Formats: sequence, structure tokens, C-alpha cells
Amino acid sequence: MSVSVSRNENRVTTRVAGIEATISGLTPESQVVSLDSDGNLRLDTEDQIVVEASGYVAGQEVAVWMYSTPSRLGMVTADASGNISGVFDLPAGIDSGDHRVVLDGANENANSKALFESIICAMYKPFVAIWFIEI
Repeated sequence: MSVSVSRNENRVTTRVAGIEATISGLTPESQVVSLDSDGNLRLDTEDQIVVEASGYVAGQEVAVWMYSTPSRLGMVTADASGNISGVFDLPAGIDSGDHRVVLDGANENANSKALFESIICAMYKPFVAIWFIEI
């Protein structure tokens, strides 16, 4: 299975198994969060996660989760073209440490797929670094 990751205009995009997903961040002032020098997206606890993806079954509900302590950020429904989008708050009281964001839904071939992104919260000041690491 081929996986590609690209970064453009402060967004991280992954393509795999017929799904293309883009993650970015928004500040409370609705400004796009810049990627750091390593290409990671670092979010403050007041920022939001923006998810856009294509390649899902039309009408498919896609769950957006944050782990290590499971917390569903929300559900989005794929439109007639199989596209989803949503803006999600970080869970209240998110702990410093390693976390993951998961997009869980079926691709156009009706195969259930979950995209995992790693999240890190620093101990000295909560922030989140997001990137796709596994399918």
C-alpha cells in the first residue's frame, strides 16, 4: 500500500488507500497555524483542528477521535462526492504527552480505514504536533 505525505500552505496531507486527508490548525482568531521548521503542526490548547478528506463512501459517517484517552471530537458525514470536513476543539483538559487523532470510516471501496495522526503535548506548555504516522 502506497502512502504519501506532503506539506503545503501550512497543511499536512496524506494519501493512502483511496483516502486523501488534510490536517491544519486554526487559532482562536481564525488564523491558520504555521507549520514548524520540521513540518509539524503545533497547536496551543485553545486552537482547533481542521480536517478535510476525500475518498469516503457517499453518506458515510466518519468518526474523528483523539486518543490516548479516547475522546470523540465529532462525526462528519461524507457528501455525495465522498468528501468530509470539520473543525474540532481539542478535548478539555488535554494532558501533556503522546496522543493520536483518528479518522475512522469506509473508503470508496467500502473498506473500513482509520487514519492515525500522532499528537504530542509538551510538559512545559501544552501544544499539539500533528502528523500522519500510520494506516
